[in-house]
Amino acid sequence: MGTSLARPGGLTGATLRETVRHETVHSVLTPRNPALAARTFGAYEKSHLWRYAEEALAEGYGTGSVAHGLTFPLRGGYGLSPARIIAESTPIVGAGGAAGYGVYEVHK
Repeated sequence: MGTSLARPGGLTGATLRETVRHETVHSVLTPRNPALAARTFGAYEKSHLWRYAEEALAEGYGTGSVAHGLTFPLRGGYGLSPARIIAESTPIVGAGGAAGYGVYEVHK
């Protein structure tokens, strides 16, 4: 696990618990190897899809709410563009669909 730093100044109760759980996800997703951590951070900085997925996962785990997790990155001040998230995910969805169709054709 990598290192995640949160300064809980004044956080208490449920808010502190949610923040610690949120930051735990970032820590788990950050490799200990500095070279791999740099690549992961680079992906987080450059890819709207990567940042959306990581923040949605972290917030969903932090709050225990999938719905809150899925909407949080879009309204949480991360500067994410829904159009760019869709554009970045299109090749992944297309590849999955093509693979599924190929398996279907082989086994029909």
